[in-house]
Amino acid sequence: MDPSPYKKGDTIELLSAGELPGDEKWHWKSAANEPAGGVTDAESALVKLKTCDGWSQTGNRQGSMLYTTAYKGGRDAAAWQRYAEFDNAAGVDEVVENLDTTLSTCGFKPVGKAADTHFAGASEDGRRVRVTVEHGKRWIYVSEVEDGRPGGD
Repeated sequence: MDPSPYKKGDTIELLSAGELPGDEKWHWKSAANEPAGGVTDAESALVKLKTCDGWSQTGNRQGSMLYTTAYKGGRDAAAWQRYAEFDNAAGVDEVVENLDTTLSTCGFKPVGKAADTHFAGASEDGRRVRVTVEHGKRWIYVSEVEDGRPGGD
């Protein structure tokens, strides 16, 4: 058994806007093009990053399913969360390994200890980005938070 904190029975429940990092500052709202409850996509189940180019997840995706939500905040802040399930542990292992390598290549550094660890870096335009990765044997969750632009709202 590989319990996921994001799965309740047969339902995937990603974090609400208020639970995402940075909500107290950016006041997350669902992105305008985001359907209620997020997007489910079995055909292109890629856990990808928006703020770090160069990561192309390929390989063992058999049986994978992706759930994703997107949020906008003040001063063009943005947040994304993705959850994928796989038929076997090899799919998750490959995704985690590729993601760690890509984050390092993009200059992201691990911050925190154990369960509170996340990666900190910057997007191409210099805004701070926080990436959190959680996984089990057959699932992975990634949240990505890009700070808003400097200046007034």
